[in-house]
Amino acid sequence: MNINWRSTDCWLMGEASVGSCIASHIKVLCDDIGVRWAGTDAERAAAEYVAAQQALLQLQNRSVEQFALSTADCHASSLKIVDEDTWRLDSRPCLFCPSIDFEAPVLDVGFGMSHELDPLRGRLLGCIALIQPEFEPFTEPRLLTLRLQDLASAGAVAAITSSPHYGRRLTHISGSDWRDDATSVPLPLIQTSREDAVRLKDRAAAGVRVAVRVNTERRTATSWNTVAELPGIQIADESIVLGAHHDTTPDSYGANDNGAGVAVLLETARLLAGLGDTLGVRPGRTIQFVSFGAEEQGL
Repeated sequence: MNINWRSTDCWLMGEASVGSCIASHIKVLCDDIGVRWAGTDAERAAAEYVAAQQALLQLQNRSVEQFALSTADCHASSLKIVDEDTWRLDSRPCLFCPSIDFEAPVLDVGFGMSHELDPLRGRLLGCIALIQPEFEPFTEPRLLTLRLQDLASAGAVAAITSSPHYGRRLTHISGSDWRDDATSVPLPLIQTSREDAVRLKDRAAAGVRVAVRVNTERRTATSWNTVAELPGIQIADESIVLGAHHDTTPDSYGANDNGAGVAVLLETARLLAGLGDTLGVRPGRTIQFVSFGAEEQGL
């Protein structure tokens, strides 16, 4: 195929500049649909929207693949000092945090490394550990998941960790090793704000007790992938896969992660399909456009 690269480049850059649909895709996914936790009606709406856009572009071999998913929904969580009603700590459970309703002394374990846990062995049983999530400086890095496993083995019933951000901002955390099983958490892990963690660290030295409550529902649900192709004209049996994920964490509108990625996926498909229709320039290899579900749940 003889391609006029100057004309091709001019058309692509011009169409991407004046005809972009990225903003409208993000509006639908993030403003209209909103939070898209995999296994919910909102995630299904996102997958259906992507599939509808692929159909409008007349991409070929379109399919919506559904699959079973083991998921969890957190309905409520709280942290408070026992017998102190004026201060309720900020709280956000980790993904797949087990349910818990328990009161126990809080014990500051630092980074939760072995040299910090060994002197505390007699006190860890039945306690709630306050642990720093970062790697301990100047030591061999040990993943938070492994440090949580050490706490659980020592008899701790739960762990509280601090947000890395200031201004009482909480963020998405995971207590599992996604290389193994994203849904397996060694013990309940709740994040509190950086500010509350500092106050709690001071109170821990005085032997205060903390009430930890998390209500999590585990269930089997359905998630969806959408797949469509722009056939190649030279090596059609080989594919280049362009992918993004349309699901989000449980309380995020997901513009950055990963609504923008899905919007760019659809825009790339629009531009390449339009390039073929307008200038007759088509890919040599088949391009698959895939929007994945349940990425935020380790799949």
